[in-house]
Amino acid sequence: RTVATMAEAKRKEGDSAIFGRHLNHCEDLPYAIHECQEYGFGFVVAPLVHPRYKRDSIGVSDARSEPFARSDLVLSSGWWINHVVGQFSTWVDLDSPDERIRSNSEKTLKQEADWGTHLSVPALLAPTPGMRSTNYARAVNEIVKSSRLNIWIKIPLQWKHEEPDAVSTTPWDAWNRFHRLTGLSPNIHVALFI
Repeated sequence: RTVATMAEAKRKEGDSAIFGRHLNHCEDLPYAIHECQEYGFGFVVAPLVHPRYKRDSIGVSDARSEPFARSDLVLSSGWWINHVVGQFSTWVDLDSPDERIRSNSEKTLKQEADWGTHLSVPALLAPTPGMRSTNYARAVNEIVKSSRLNIWIKIPLQWKHEEPDAVSTTPWDAWNRFHRLTGLSPNIHVALFI
């Protein structure tokens, strides 16, 4: 059975929601896409970078000889464009009190956005912002302005218990504040996680 691509799904359904499957780890991306299509999903969300590749502040990550991501040749460009949403590394923290973490996070976000642009993925999934996400919003806004990428911000229906802002805010409050900090950019969207 053939499942519509993201562009076809949006065209058929107007502005209604389309559903994808989030893959935390994926060794065989072509197989994962075919499997998700069998279950009726329009796309997969897959990490752009291998989970073990993490930037550091002392230059080790810059000196690595192995690739930081899967080959762009694992799929044809049409498959990247129509079936894959890239995911930024989940460890990034652009509003950390530690300057090294902030700097590494910003370098990572830019490098991964460049890779996503090269792959021509239609969107990149970014981690959930907290209520204190001014620098994160600035960095995402810079990426959107320089690349015209669509950035999907992961927003859960409710906070997990360990969220620092969980007592006084909802995830929607965090999204609303983040989106306002980006100047309500039309290239920054909600990715609702159910």
